[in-house]
Amino acid sequence: MWPVSDARATTSEADAASQRAALIDALIAEGTRRTIAAGDELCREHADSSEAFVVVAGLVDARVDGHDGAVTVARHGSGALIGEVSTLLGGHRTASLVAVEDGEVVAVDREAVRRVFDAYPDAGDAAVAAARERTDRSRVAALLSSELRAPDGSVVAAISQQVTWTRLRAGDLLFRRDDQADAAYLVVSGRVGITDRSPLADDIGGPPSSPAVTAE
Repeated sequence: MWPVSDARATTSEADAASQRAALIDALIAEGTRRTIAAGDELCREHADSSEAFVVVAGLVDARVDGHDGAVTVARHGSGALIGEVSTLLGGHRTASLVAVEDGEVVAVDREAVRRVFDAYPDAGDAAVAAARERTDRSRVAALLSSELRAPDGSVVAAISQQVTWTRLRAGDLLFRRDDQADAAYLVVSGRVGITDRSPLADDIGGPPSSPAVTAE
């Protein structure tokens, strides 16, 4: 018997790759080509966002401000689409984009990005999902650098690539006191509430622990 599920998955992956390629080609057709040199800054973290970029040639690093300088959280090569979420939503940049070597990018303004994403909705949704994960990892890297005060940015970047995500709704329980302590948590967005304080924490002068840590 043919492995139907595997064949469907392969076909689906091929369709997704084809749609993404069409999306990238359409963005390139809508954009403006720019030659970049090593060290050029395409955009700066926290700045207003008005355009996305497709890397045509060369390498571009995404960097966030860290405790002891910039931390590289991703490196993008030919065919990469970067800066699309903040451009679509009109927010601020979550990372600086810096050319690692000479190359070429295509800059695509907000309205053109929206037109292309509307024309290729499935590929656009997939691109936004991937970009949101990159954005979350950038935030994690910045938090880790601040909390760990690590002088080596590569350590922060490596740790940020190993995190897993816990999505919480208001009222969801994160953990209780006496649960097995198997992970540390960084709050990337939203708030969590501590409902009680362990007497042991007072005795040893440590931070509060809780029988129930819940999302707010």
